[in-house]
Amino acid sequence: MEALTNLLKNVSAIFDVSSDEVLGDCRDTRYVDVRHVVCVVAYDRGYNYSEIARFIKMDHSSVQYYVKERPRYDNVQELIQTLTDTERMIKDTARLLAEEPDNNHLKRQMMRLLV
Repeated sequence: MEALTNLLKNVSAIFDVSSDEVLGDCRDTRYVDVRHVVCVVAYDRGYNYSEIARFIKMDHSSVQYYVKERPRYDNVQELIQTLTDTERMIKDTARLLAEEPDNNHLKRQMMRLLV
């Protein structure tokens, strides 16, 4: 579940929302969209509906709906693309830092973001 926690923290930080609110029952569009992104990305990373539902405190059928309905929501697609682009940038930065032996502390910080 640590990977899901990191995913939630990263998505929340990227979109400037509170992780607590995302895990809560707030129906504000910003939190619902982030919840949607977390569900879709977690599913794409191999988590099943029940695992995601337990983590995000939702019914598994709601998670299943989010995953199946993702093409219908352009804003969610944009959020997922932003997350993907950000993760790619972090990986590229971590790779470059790995080439510099004096930057091990920065490398460790970047690798923590990737988990």
